[in-house]
Amino acid sequence: MEIKMLAGYTGPDFILAPGERRDFPKDKAVTLIKAGLAVPVNEDRFNKAVKPKALETRQ
Repeated sequence: MEIKMLAGYTGPDFILAPGERRDFPKDKAVTLIKAGLAVPVNEDRFNKAVKPKALETRQ
């Protein structure tokens, strides 16, 4: 399960900084999420293009 770190986290084989993404086994990922150290990464999200607002013109 891919997660994004909210805080720094160090393990025996890695050092993660806030904002880094990493795949963890589901049980470890859930533990980090419940502890408030990470959030799940949802790959189904996408950036939505939006039209910029029209500039206001004054008379």
